[in-house]
Amino acid sequence: MPRRSQARSTLGEDGTAGHELVIDTWVIATAGEWLDRQAAFDATGFLYKVYQSHRMAIDFDGEIEREYRPYINAQPFLQQWWTQMVGTARKIVRYSSCPPRVCRDHLLNRLGFDASDIKFVGVASRTYSKYVVSEDSDYTHEVKQYLFSALHITTFTLAEALHKVNRPPSTAAPL
Repeated sequence: MPRRSQARSTLGEDGTAGHELVIDTWVIATAGEWLDRQAAFDATGFLYKVYQSHRMAIDFDGEIEREYRPYINAQPFLQQWWTQMVGTARKIVRYSSCPPRVCRDHLLNRLGFDASDIKFVGVASRTYSKYVVSEDSDYTHEVKQYLFSALHITTFTLAEALHKVNRPPSTAAPL
């Protein structure tokens, strides 16, 4: 029998396998932009794997979806992916986008984190997986360390996330 922390990293609250992932707009934009073919392939492969086996966490207020929307509307693949995510039960979960005030203040005032990206941190702080996927420049080494120590949020690059979602959930070790 796995310890509770292991079960939480591989099973959703509804008992389905997979992780709740907060996906930064950078990933969505990269999937729709073919200037860097390898990055676009990786991003589309990642989004497809999220659809197959995981869930995406966004905010109640729709700020994240509004930020995604121009990229989704520009690419037929992303339109189809989004339609499937929205249309499949439990593929998109919604949480508050407000992180704890002390963490928000530290990120913005001491670490220079972009205020427009705080919503991703807020949502991730409420998921059971506590994973953010981004290669945005705001996620410096110092910010990543702070997010992990203060909120237990792990920030993955696209390559790291692709590796994580391709492992079967039953063998995925907790971080």
